Amino acid sequence: MASETLKKPLPNFWQLIKPYKIPLVLFLTGLALFSFGLIFPIVFQKAKPDLKLLSPSSLKEDKSSIKVDVGGSVSKPGVYELSIGSRVEDVLKLAGGFTEDADKKWLSKNLNLARGLEDGEKVYIPSLADLDFEGLGLVEGIKEKININSASTSELDSLPGIGPVTAKKIISNRPYQKVEDLTTKKVVNKSVFEKLKDLVRTH
Repeated sequence: MASETLKKPLPNFWQLIKPYKIPLVLFLTGLALFSFGLIFPIVFQKAKPDLKLLSPSSLKEDKSSIKVDVGGSVSKPGVYELSIGSRVEDVLKLAGGFTEDADKKWLSKNLNLARGLEDGEKVYIPSLADLDFEGLGLVEGIKEKININSASTSELDSLPGIGPVTAKKIISNRPYQKVEDLTTKKVVNKSVFEKLKDLVRTH
């Protein structure tokens, strides 16, 4: 009898786990999902490209220099590249300074060597030959515009229709966003404004 018991075949592995098949499948599935949840973010993070959000300001063109066209009575007329914040004096040095026929009287009255330059600006140095035949002044378009936000009383006084009193009034009503502010702020009347609107600037 004992020998017959020993000869009985042992149950195989699948027979043993058959009653627990469904719980075992659920357990293994859960274990797989849990492992995938741990590993996938790490792999994805390594593979993900390094993206950076660009602010609107960073999308703008990075300009560290300006270009200014210099002409007239200078030794080396041409277009010069300068750093931002450069002044009229700086570009004139690059252009070799004034020639002998430069109108020194005009330069002493109108040219502001300390004025800041802007990109794309034209700096023209008139000569004595630029005077008209009647000697009434410079040819139209040559005279440098006066900045009403930074000009002195004497510079403003040189404008047509502007005397010392109005010049001080212009200074006291600064700043101006546009030249038309001279009328909107009632600094000058319309008739005077028409005479000087092409001779002034705000920057």
